[in-house]
Amino acid sequence: MITPNTITYRVGSSTSQNPKVSFNVIGSYTVKLTAYDADTSYTKTVQDYIQTRSPLSVKVTANRTTVCSGDTTQLFAITDGGSGNYVFNWGSTPFGFFSPKQNPIVQPGSDSVIYNVSVYDGDLVANGSIKIYREECTGIHNNEALLGKVEIFPNPNSGSFVISTEKDIYRVEIMNQIGAKVFSRIYNSKKVRINQSLAKGVYFVEIYIGSASDIKGTIARKIVIH
Repeated sequence: MITPNTITYRVGSSTSQNPKVSFNVIGSYTVKLTAYDADTSYTKTVQDYIQTRSPLSVKVTANRTTVCSGDTTQLFAITDGGSGNYVFNWGSTPFGFFSPKQNPIVQPGSDSVIYNVSVYDGDLVANGSIKIYREECTGIHNNEALLGKVEIFPNPNSGSFVISTEKDIYRVEIMNQIGAKVFSRIYNSKKVRINQSLAKGVYFVEIYIGSASDIKGTIARKIVIH
């Protein structure tokens, strides 16, 4: 017997020795097995024996899919489902680019490059890709010109400050000087207030512009906590 009873028997039934089942709801399942013959019986129950989760998936986006020669763009591997513990492995066609980062910055070396990512969660693998184009052009290209003006005030501050943008903020992350993430939160607003207890020093704020399904890019700012 499996509880909760949100399962479908694909082969056999609850009285079969080796049934094959599919699980219809994400969650924990308890298994109770009773074996018996003409004279005796034995029952064993294991609580939360089976854990089910959403299928692992990855969507690849970039803050720019067309860049000028010599310019860079940032790739984003947006994951969903799986165990939540992900390992990233980026490559490219033409061959030559590798990265274990979730959101690497790339500089295309040819007129078009396909960047491929493989995501492993300890059990399942999901793959995604995106094509980036390179053009010969002139002019100034930077994230703020594309993503809109960003202001942080006051700066320096004591851990309480406001981020104001022209476009919606999806996520804000704060890293210390050795690259350790000390804050991460999802928003859906052009103006957010951060109030964190941080040790004195220099921090880097990474501001993700867009939404969960369409991250346009990131803008980084340095703040000083006094």
